[in-house]
Amino acid sequence: INEIFADPKVSLGLPEIEFIELYNRSDKTISLRDYTFTNKSLDSGSENSSSPFPFYRLRPGNYVVVYEAGLTNPFKEDVPTLAVAEMPGITNGGAELILRNRDGANINAALFQESLYNNPSEANGRTMELKNSSAPCQVLNGTNWAQSTDLTGGTPGKVNSTNENITDETLPDLIRAYPVTNTSVRLFFSKALDESFANDSSLYVVDNGIGQAIKATAEESFFHSVLLELPNPLQPATRYTLTVDGSMQDCLGNQIGMFDNYTFGLPQPYATADIIINEILFNPETGGARFVELYNRSDKFLDLDSLNIRKGLEGATGTVEIPYILPPDDYVVLTTDPIDINNRYTVDNVYKMIEFDVPSFDDRTDTVILYTTNAIILDALRYDGTYHHALLDREDGVSLERISPEGPSDDRSNWHSASEKAGYATPTYINSQHYIGEFPESSNFITIENVTFSPDDDGFEDFLLINYQTDKPGYVVNAKIYDANGRLVREVAQNELLDIQAGNFKWDGDTDAGVKARFGIYIFYAEFIHPDGDAKVFKENCVVGGQF
Repeated sequence: INEIFADPKVSLGLPEIEFIELYNRSDKTISLRDYTFTNKSLDSGSENSSSPFPFYRLRPGNYVVVYEAGLTNPFKEDVPTLAVAEMPGITNGGAELILRNRDGANINAALFQESLYNNPSEANGRTMELKNSSAPCQVLNGTNWAQSTDLTGGTPGKVNSTNENITDETLPDLIRAYPVTNTSVRLFFSKALDESFANDSSLYVVDNGIGQAIKATAEESFFHSVLLELPNPLQPATRYTLTVDGSMQDCLGNQIGMFDNYTFGLPQPYATADIIINEILFNPETGGARFVELYNRSDKFLDLDSLNIRKGLEGATGTVEIPYILPPDDYVVLTTDPIDINNRYTVDNVYKMIEFDVPSFDDRTDTVILYTTNAIILDALRYDGTYHHALLDREDGVSLERISPEGPSDDRSNWHSASEKAGYATPTYINSQHYIGEFPESSNFITIENVTFSPDDDGFEDFLLINYQTDKPGYVVNAKIYDANGRLVREVAQNELLDIQAGNFKWDGDTDAGVKARFGIYIFYAEFIHPDGDAKVFKENCVVGGQF
């Protein structure tokens, strides 16, 4: 399937009928007799197929346009055509388009979605063209398809206007493994596999007492996924590594080339705070995508399918709708556009990003709620603009990072802007401002780990973090920063009620006037007052430094 015309409402020069174009990229003459074309809706999963194709020989390197027969041929004389008695309509909202031979075997499939158009608002009257006809393996993000640039809206019967005559040597990657039952696992790959290799069960091995798969079935329509049957059942709370042999090939003959493996386990029940909000880009650059990064801080394998993110208590909600197991101590990014995030930021693993309808959070203040389908609230974050570094020149495109996964979500001192050195966001990997410090003994109350810091947003000691550990809950604290001459520089906390015994304060190196503090020695002063009459005062020196 080399070209698709799904929306003929407006004519730029093409006949106002739907059609597909087939291209013979082989060195063989192929009889299309009794082939069929199927439209499978992505929304409903329903299939509509054409009547069997009439006799037609498609020679090597040639094209043919397939359309539903009418009274007259609507195409120009130089366009080779094949009229079929009945053809299914192409679902504009999204469909798998499948070409099958007379035996019902898949010959090729294409994923059609209006979002693949360069400009969906100008989709009317234009076809979608395969950019690289020599490499038809369907890449998951659809980057091998583009909107026709031809003045007539398409190129039926000839070389595509978007043609890129290059060789596809990208290797197929194992993206993830998902246990369907305790004896079956579904594997997802980045490219369509060669069916004969994909069905070879000897190429798949699971460690920890499971062994080689006893059956492997490549799944239609794209052969991106393979269902494995295992010789022994998977056990709960056990980590497994699945290995794919390096001889595995995609549909173009590209081999993985080395052993590819993936860690997975049976999903376990959720508890509050198993998964937390770890980073959020709520104010993207103009035209950019939003994202929310999640972190699995538990020792469980957790199923993200049907996990929800809501804007406030009654706002818009996005739901994860793909099977995805998040291992312990791992990250996943939910974003409206994975390609955009990958283009704008350094991404450690593109396959740890899931396309997701992230609610449109407010730039200044909003609430993010993470919860399961059975109403277990896993985490909630209420942020405002002051959570960002006070000295940032701009906040657009800068993510807000959690400092400690063990710290509370509702403590602004546990959040900070991603560093400039990290590119202002760290999707799919450890935060640039990540920090886990040891809380002091209760007799000490406070401790400062990095007494010297440099608020230059380079990702290294950008702020002063003051940990506290009180001897009982209920203290009210006043915390201030003074310069060496005893002048008040910054009020860090004013009559703040501490409802927890352990936490931290954060100073970004800014003054109450909103400017950067000068290099030099400063004094952190804090007084803790309890309703029962206890009062404690602490003073600690700190240094604002930087590069000269």
